[in-house]
Amino acid sequence: QLIDQELAFWEMYLTKTTFIACDHFTLADCAFYPVIAYLIHRGLNLDKFPVLKNYINTIKTKPAAIKSHPIDWAEKGGKINIFRVVNNIVINSNKENE
Repeated sequence: QLIDQELAFWEMYLTKTTFIACDHFTLADCAFYPVIAYLIHRGLNLDKFPVLKNYINTIKTKPAAIKSHPIDWAEKGGKINIFRVVNNIVINSNKENE
């Protein structure tokens, strides 16, 4: 519920400007976009937030956004269980140190 409230705030905010700070791409977008992109990668659905979804679709086509996405996001289709990945790294590291 708190996430929906936060997303609703940004949804409303983006009805006033094209980008986060104003009507052109700025450092604010460089800070905001990766957070939302990560949440989407982890399964966040923006269907209830069409303005925010449009903003994300606009940003993700920019060359800087394309170059900054981790390679395995596209290859694995999202929803990587980061906790399982870390656990496997620890287990493998422990085996190597035995």
